[in-house]
Parts: sequence; C-alpha cells; structure tokens
Amino acid sequence: MRGESHITRPAFDQSDDRAWAEYLYFRKNPKGVHFERWLHLHGCRQWFNVARDTRTHAIRAVYRMGERPPEMVP
Repeated sequence: MRGESHITRPAFDQSDDRAWAEYLYFRKNPKGVHFERWLHLHGCRQWFNVARDTRTHAIRAVYRMGERPPEMVP
C-alpha cells in the first residue's frame, strides 16, 4: 500500500507552504471504506486503486488508476 487515493497535487507555482504540508503529510483516516493506492511490487509492478474497509481489512473493490472510485455502501 502506498497511501490514500484521489488526492489532488497543489499547483507548484500557486501554492504556499501550508498547502504543500497538507498535501504531503495530512491524510484522512476513516473508520470504514478507504480508497488507497497500491503497487503490485513483486508482480507486474503496476499501480492500482483499492477500496478497503479499515475495520476488517476486507477488500471491497479494485480498480485502475485514473478510474473513478466505485460507489461504496458502508
């Protein structure tokens, strides 16, 4: 796992230090379904997104980078 999915990077020339700090260090930590970026490191080395329930670690959905996250029912 490499972190939270669907985070928008601030514009380099139009952002202050606070915007960059929030982008780099502050993440949501929900109880329930969480969308994450994963890397298949020991296989095809492809990035993909995973919807994982943080309470049970159950994988609810897997989808490609660039695709919209699926609608998740808690």
